[in-house]
Amino acid sequence: MQLKSQISAVIALAALIWGIYLYFSGQDLSWKMVAPFGVTVSGVTLISIAFIKHLWRWNIFRRWLVERPDIAGTWKGRLKSSYTEGGQPVEKTVFVVIRQTLTSLSFRLYSEKARSFSLADSLSKDEPDLFKLAVAYQNVPNVEYPGVDSEIHYGAALFTHID
Repeated sequence: MQLKSQISAVIALAALIWGIYLYFSGQDLSWKMVAPFGVTVSGVTLISIAFIKHLWRWNIFRRWLVERPDIAGTWKGRLKSSYTEGGQPVEKTVFVVIRQTLTSLSFRLYSEKARSFSLADSLSKDEPDLFKLAVAYQNVPNVEYPGVDSEIHYGAALFTHID
């Protein structure tokens, strides 16, 4: 996992700066001072992984440390497409499944005849207390409906006013 390498690099840089400071301030340096480095890297890595996967959702971290809203879950909604049939926009009931960590998001949409999954997404601040989610997706019709309502296609969706 790249996160461990990134944390190790930050801790190594901090240790280097700390060592340079001690050297120029006349302190005696010894290898014994470096021994806790492995434990420190492991501890910071484990805490960082726990934070990125789960702890960021806790209310104690809201607003001052984490602004990203927690929108993970299964949602039932009404989809109004730009695709038209007989001059009318297609509307249908859908279910959206969102899996989320602090740094990633997975978006899946299920309807009666197809499923869509995100290829790219962006969850960003829209207004002071609101967010928007933009998703580029691939839609795949269920095996029993190929070519009936739609073929495999790519599209985009924008969800606004996320609190």
